[in-house]
Amino acid sequence: MKFPKDSEFICIDHFDEAQYLEALNWVDDHRRVAIVTDCERISTDPRVKIYQFETTLQIDLIIKQIAWSAVQKKTAIFAEPEFKKKLHECHLAANLILSEMADWGVNVLQNARANHQPSRKGVELKGAFSNIPAIIVGAGPSLEKNKHLLKEFEDKALIFAGGTALNVIDVEPHFAASIDPAAPHEQFKSQPFMNAPFCYQGRMNHENFSLIQGEKIRFPDGSSDAINWIYGEETFNSGWTVGNFLTAIAMHMGCSPIIFVGMDLCYHNMKKYAQVEAQIPDNLVQIGDVWTQNDWLMAVRWTSEQSVGRKFINATEGGILGLTEMPLERVLQTCVTKWDLRKKVIEEIQKCPLECGEDRWAQWDQSIKRLKKGVEDLEAEVVYQKLLMPLWQVWRHIFEREVQLDPKQKIDLHRALFFQQVLHAHG
Repeated sequence: MKFPKDSEFICIDHFDEAQYLEALNWVDDHRRVAIVTDCERISTDPRVKIYQFETTLQIDLIIKQIAWSAVQKKTAIFAEPEFKKKLHECHLAANLILSEMADWGVNVLQNARANHQPSRKGVELKGAFSNIPAIIVGAGPSLEKNKHLLKEFEDKALIFAGGTALNVIDVEPHFAASIDPAAPHEQFKSQPFMNAPFCYQGRMNHENFSLIQGEKIRFPDGSSDAINWIYGEETFNSGWTVGNFLTAIAMHMGCSPIIFVGMDLCYHNMKKYAQVEAQIPDNLVQIGDVWTQNDWLMAVRWTSEQSVGRKFINATEGGILGLTEMPLERVLQTCVTKWDLRKKVIEEIQKCPLECGEDRWAQWDQSIKRLKKGVEDLEAEVVYQKLLMPLWQVWRHIFEREVQLDPKQKIDLHRALFFQQVLHAHG
């Protein structure tokens, strides 16, 4: 086996003496190798790490460990298809999580602080629309074919739309949404549905949040322990994209079936959205004959996982979402029951308490001040528990793979310096 010259990390799902020797010659200051085996082996070079398992039940954990060891490195995987697929997905997730935390959570917390004002508590809508169909509208190129049909669903299904889809559709959604801390302000400002009931997370871009005129419906964050502690809320599994977020809300509300339209999650002739021009990122991924993005791939995986035991229908007519497929026109024919959904939405929202949630910003700020001064009981501080350690659990993998001599001492030093940098960034 010839190790690729352009790779930075290689994983092999079995031990072979010749490959091990080649690995020793291939590694350098930046290259690393992971070998998985059920045999007892010891590597003579810490840059070639051997992961030993006794039972196949351990393999999933090993895959996660390797994925984080390879985070932000160009990776080649030499393994059986199932192992390769799992590692590829875990590696994508690790890269996305690290990218999201590139600024150490500063932006999302700044938005959460600025957005901390009275709003409806979204979790109180649990089961409020039981067995009412929901349409999750994406902004994919295929939406141009079907968006004219959405108006026919106004009294037959709840229409959920977020992000760029708000700039594309002509009918006001029953629920609009945004979660992006850095969503383009000019684009958001031009969407016509500022009065629609609006679902959001505290991390949402504050400039965009300030434009909302309709009912504000706050849901807990999907990944920030800090935001959820400040608001006194539990984590809300909202996936990777605004489409996932809306799907999670529809599930929470008890909607069924959940119908997807415009959810291409890939490019068509290098076009990202219907009607809206968008810059194409550099790191696209080819799947078959189409190109997609890492976050879209994770969104597909998340949707597939959530579909188990639920009725999901893909009416996108194209793309890579998968699931049970049915043209939207045919879906319309199956939706025969009518409701006064605009009225019901208002009634259910008004049942939810209008509140700020718990306001723990003062406690948060005091904890940061104490940590900057230096405290003996570090682990008792909420900022340590909800910010520093969650960030370190993500970033430590980069430090650990670079440390070879006196690893314990060096890692402890790196961690202390890392904590100082994070605290300084958070003011």
